[in-house]
Amino acid sequence: MASPTTPSRGPWVEVVTALALGCTLVAGALWWANPSEEKGSRQRPITLAGALLADPRYVGSTACRECHPGEHAFHTTSGHAQTLRRAGSLQLAARLNGRETEDPDQTGVTWRYRREDGQLIAERRASGRVERYPLEFALGSGQHAVTFLTRLDRGRDFPEGLEHRLTYFAHDDQMGLTPGQGPGTEEADRSPGGARLAAKVLLDCLECHGTPTARPKGGIDVTTLVPNVTCERCHGPGREHVESARTGRASPNELAMPFGPGRASGPEQVALCGHCHRLPEMVPPETVRTDNLALARFPSVGLVQSACFQGSRGVLTCTTCHDPHGRANKPAEAYEATCRKCHGPDRDESGPAAIVQKARACSVQPRSGCIDCHMPRRDVGHGMTFSDHWVRVHADLP
Repeated sequence: MASPTTPSRGPWVEVVTALALGCTLVAGALWWANPSEEKGSRQRPITLAGALLADPRYVGSTACRECHPGEHAFHTTSGHAQTLRRAGSLQLAARLNGRETEDPDQTGVTWRYRREDGQLIAERRASGRVERYPLEFALGSGQHAVTFLTRLDRGRDFPEGLEHRLTYFAHDDQMGLTPGQGPGTEEADRSPGGARLAAKVLLDCLECHGTPTARPKGGIDVTTLVPNVTCERCHGPGREHVESARTGRASPNELAMPFGPGRASGPEQVALCGHCHRLPEMVPPETVRTDNLALARFPSVGLVQSACFQGSRGVLTCTTCHDPHGRANKPAEAYEATCRKCHGPDRDESGPAAIVQKARACSVQPRSGCIDCHMPRRDVGHGMTFSDHWVRVHADLP
C-alpha cells in the first residue's frame, strides 16, 4: 500500500513510462542509423597504437561504407586490408604459439614462438642460451607470407628496426628464412635475431603497409599511423567528402577526390601503385632484364617495360585488369577478356584497339591462353609465385 505522502502510481503512469522509454530507445537507434553530422564528426580510424586518430580530416573506411557498400565489402577481403597489424593480435600468433622450428642455415639453433599477454615472442635457443625477441608488427596479408618487424629504442624520433630472421610462408604453413637474410647476403646489418633496418627503411616498410596520416619530424609515430592500406591511403582524407555527401546537395566536383575513377592517367596510376609495389627507379638498373624472372614480384616494374603499356598511350594501367578494392584472384578467362579487346579476332576497332599502337590479333591462339603464354607465373623463391607483368613472348625463357 502506498504511503499517505506518496501518490499512488496508476496504470496510466506505467503506460506513459513505457512509452517514454520506448521513444528514447527508438530515438537512440535512429541516431545511430542516421549518418548525421554530429555522429560523423566523432568518426575517426583507430591507429596502430590502438587509440583514435587525432587528425579530424580522417574518418576511416567504415564511413565510406555508407555510400560505397560494395567496394567496402570487397576491400575487407583483400590483402590491402590485412597488411599491417600488431603481431600479437593475429590468428597466426595463436597458431604459432608453442611452435618450434630449426633455424634453416644455423646448426644447433632453434626458434620457439610464444604468445604472452597479447604479444608474440620469438625465443632463440642456442648452446643452452635463450634470447627473447618481441615481435611487434606483422607485415603482409598472409596470402604469400608474413614478416615481423620490431622497433628498436622506441624513445627516439628515428628508431631503427629489426626484421625478424624468420618469415611465415603460407604455402607450407612453415617458418622459413626471411628473403634477403640468407647466405651470401650483406653481413654488416645482420644479428642473431634478424636484420637491422635503418630508420628510413623501417619507415618505408610501415608507410607502405599502412595509412600514414602524418610524418612528424620525419620519424615514426604509431599514434598517427593507421593499420593496413585503407580507403584514405589512396583517396586521401575523407571527412570533407563524407560530410558533403551526407548533405545530399553536393555536386560531383565537390565530391571529387584524388585518384577517383577516370581522374588519373595510366602513368599516374602506375606511379601511385608502384610507390609500394616498386617502380623501375627503385630497383638496381642492372636487374631490369628479360631473363630476371624474380622481377615478377614487382608487377609495376615489369608492366612499364611491356610493349602493351608503352604503346597504350595511357589506356593500359593497373585497374584495366584489377579492381583496386579486391584481391587479384580472378580466373584467367576474366583477364584474357581484357587482352582480347585489343588482341582478339573480334576486337573493337573503335575501342582500345584503336588507341593502342601496333595492337594486332594473336596469330597463335587468339581466343584463350593469353595469360599462360604472355604472363606466366614465376617462382620468386620460398614457394611464392607471381604473374610476370612484363607482357611479352616467353618462349625463350624457362
